[in-house]
Amino acid sequence: MNNKILASAASVALMMGAATASAQSPVQSDGASEPSSLADIVVTAQKRSENVQSTPLAITALSGDALAARQINSVEAVLQTTPNVQFSRSGANSRIAIRGLGFDNVATGGEQRVAYHVDGVYLSRPSSIFGTFFDIERVEVLRGPQGTLYGRNATAGAINVITADPTEKLSGYGAVSYGSYNRLEAQGAVSGAVATGISVRVAGDIVRRDGYGKNITTGLDVDDESTQALRAKVKLQPAENFTLILSGDYLHQNDHNFAAKFLGNGGLAGTPTAPTIVVTTAQLFGAVIPTNPRNSSIDFGPYARRKVWGLSGTADFDLDDITLTSISSYRRTNFRTAGDLNGIGGGTFAPAGIYLQNEYARQYSQEFRAALKGDWGHLTLGAYYLNEDVTGYNDSHLNSVSFGAPFPGTTVVGGSIGGRLKTAAGAVFAQADVNVTAMLLLSVGGRYSAETKKDFDRTAFNFTTPFTPTTPYVYNMFQTDKQTWRSFDPKVTVQFTPRRGLMVYATYSTAFKSGGYNLGGIQPPFDPEELKNYEVGLKADWFDRRLRTNLTAFRYDYSQLQANAITTTGIRIINAARARIDGVEAEIEALPLNGLRLQGSGALLDAKYKKFSTVDPAATGFGIVDLAGKRLSQSAKWTANLMAEYSFPVASGKLIVQGESFWIGKVYFSPFNRELISQPGYNLLNAAIRYVDDGGWSVAAYGRNLSNKLYLDAAVVSTSFLGSPATGTYGAPRTLGAEFRINF
Repeated sequence: MNNKILASAASVALMMGAATASAQSPVQSDGASEPSSLADIVVTAQKRSENVQSTPLAITALSGDALAARQINSVEAVLQTTPNVQFSRSGANSRIAIRGLGFDNVATGGEQRVAYHVDGVYLSRPSSIFGTFFDIERVEVLRGPQGTLYGRNATAGAINVITADPTEKLSGYGAVSYGSYNRLEAQGAVSGAVATGISVRVAGDIVRRDGYGKNITTGLDVDDESTQALRAKVKLQPAENFTLILSGDYLHQNDHNFAAKFLGNGGLAGTPTAPTIVVTTAQLFGAVIPTNPRNSSIDFGPYARRKVWGLSGTADFDLDDITLTSISSYRRTNFRTAGDLNGIGGGTFAPAGIYLQNEYARQYSQEFRAALKGDWGHLTLGAYYLNEDVTGYNDSHLNSVSFGAPFPGTTVVGGSIGGRLKTAAGAVFAQADVNVTAMLLLSVGGRYSAETKKDFDRTAFNFTTPFTPTTPYVYNMFQTDKQTWRSFDPKVTVQFTPRRGLMVYATYSTAFKSGGYNLGGIQPPFDPEELKNYEVGLKADWFDRRLRTNLTAFRYDYSQLQANAITTTGIRIINAARARIDGVEAEIEALPLNGLRLQGSGALLDAKYKKFSTVDPAATGFGIVDLAGKRLSQSAKWTANLMAEYSFPVASGKLIVQGESFWIGKVYFSPFNRELISQPGYNLLNAAIRYVDDGGWSVAAYGRNLSNKLYLDAAVVSTSFLGSPATGTYGAPRTLGAEFRINF
C-alpha cells in the first residue's frame, strides 16, 4: 500500500460527502415497532458524552442490548465484529492486536499495546481482563494511537468496557444458557435504591464447561472452563451536581484451560541453502502425537488458577460549565498456570518439561480531570498516576535425559527465571476542541508522560539435582536496575461538518510505549516504542439515516518495536528498528427494509518491517536474518465481517433471526513469518434466532463457528533446549446453545 492509496481513500470520502449533501432530510420515524432510522450511539471515548458519528476517531461501539441480541459474551467475540482487530491468548494472558500492533511478550510482567479500561480504570495486566465482560452497558473499541487522553500503553488503541450503573428504580435481569460441551452459564443483576440518594447494583456471572479436548495420557479435560465473577456498585448522589460511584469486582478461575498443542518441529539446523529439520526431544523418546488436534498427550497439566479483584471510586462534580472528575482504583492479580513445555508427552520419560508461570501484581491508579465547555468548544485537562508492583516467574523442570545430565530419565530442578518489577507512571494531558466556525472544529492536544521502572531480576539454573516439590531454587544470577523514560505526544485534528450526518476529519498524532525490562532476562532495558500516525476519515448518514458509512485511511511510521524471541535459556526482548503500516477500514450499516438490518465491516492492512535484522533462536545456523518486508505478527492483510438481522412481529412479541460471517486473512505469529506457526485465512459462521416477548422475557437458540473450523489463535516455537517444539492454541470449535432471559 502506498501514498496513492491513502490519498485516493481520502478523496473518495470527501467526494461522497459533497455529492450527496443535498439529498439529506431530517430524521423521520413511521411510528412502527421497528426503527425506521439508525439510532444514535452515545460514547465517552473523548472523556465526555457525544454521538459516535460526530467523534473524530475510528471507533466501533456496541450497546449491551446489541451484545445480548448477538450472543456476544466475551471480548473475543466483540473484536471479531471490528475491522483490523484480532484477539488471541498466550497462556493466561490476552493478546489483542489493533492495526497489526499487539502483545508480543509471553513472559510475566509484559504489557500490551492496547489499553483496556473498565469503567475508566486501566487494567495493566493482560491476565486481568478475563471475567470483566458481564452486565455491560456499552463497549467501545478505539482503533489507532490514543496518546493524548489515554496515554499509557494505548499505542495501538483502547478498549473501553462500561458496565451498568445502579438505578433508583428496582430493575435487573437474569439469564441462563446451556450448550455444547455441557456449557452452563448463569448471569444476572439486580439494582435499585436503598435510601434517598443511595442506589446499589449487584451482578454476577458463573460459567462451567467441559473441555474441548482430552488429555489422552492423564484422562483430564483440556480447555475446559470454570469461572465465577461478581461485581457490586454503589451510587451516592447527595446533591444533584455530585455523584460518587463505588465499585468492587472479583474473579475466580480453577480449570484446565490454556492447553498448548503440539504443532510440529520448529527447529532448523544447517544453513538456508541446506536446512534440516530438528526433531524435538520429546519425539526422540517416543512422545505420542494425538490424532485429534484438540486433544493433548502431555504428562502434566494443564492447570489454570486465577484470582483477580479490584476496588474503584469515580466522583463527578458538575459546576455548570465545568465538570471535575476523579477516578481512584486499586487492583490485585494472582494467576498460576502449569503445563508441559513440549506440548506432547506419553513417551519413555515423563514429563519432558514441566512449565509453570506465576504472576502476582498489585496496581494503584489515580486520574483527575477537569472538563470545560462553552459556545467556543471543549477543553479537557487531566493528570494521571499509576503505581504497579509485579512479581513473576517462569519455571521449568526438565527431564535430564533431554540434555545428557546425570540421573537419566529423572526430572531435575531445571530453571527459574523471574523477579520483581516496579513501575511508577505519571502524566499530564490536555485537549482543546475549538469551534473555528459552525462547520469547522480544530482539536489540539498533548500528553507529557514519565515512566520509571525498577527491575529486580533473579535466575536459577540447576540441571543436576532431582526435582521434588520441596526442592528450593538456589538463585545464582541477579540484576538490579532502574530507568526512566519520558515522552511528549501531541495530537492535532481538523474536523469538518458540512451538514448534520456528515463529518470528515484528518489527524496527526504520536504515541509511545515506554521501554522496560524483560523480567528475569538479565539483560539491559529495551528501548521505548515511538509511533507517528496520519489518519483521515469520513462518517456519514444517508437517506434519512437508513444508511451509515464510516471510512478511515491511515499510515503509521513505527520505530523501535519491542519483539520477543525464545532462546535456549528463556525469553529475550529486542527492538526492531522500523516498521510501516498502511491501512483502510470501512464500516457500513443499513436499514433497507423495516425490520431488516445489515451491518458490514472490512479492512485492508499492509504491516511490514522496514528495517529489522536479528537471529532466529530456532535456526541459529542461518545467522542474522534480514526481516525487512516481513509482516508483523497478528497483522492479517484483510478482515471482513457481515451481519444480517431480520425481525418481525410474532404473538405478543417479535422474532429476530440473525446470521453473521467473519473472514480473516493469513496471520503469522512471529516476525520470522514461519509457515509452521501461522494460520491461513479462514471464515467463521455464526447464527441465532431469538423470540423477545413484550412481557420482558426472551428465549434464544444460537450457534457459533457453525462450520467447525479448526484455527490457531496463537503459536510459538519454544526453547531449543528441548529441540524447538512448536506449540499453539486453537480457537473454540462449533458450539450450539439456548438461552432464557428475563428483564424486570
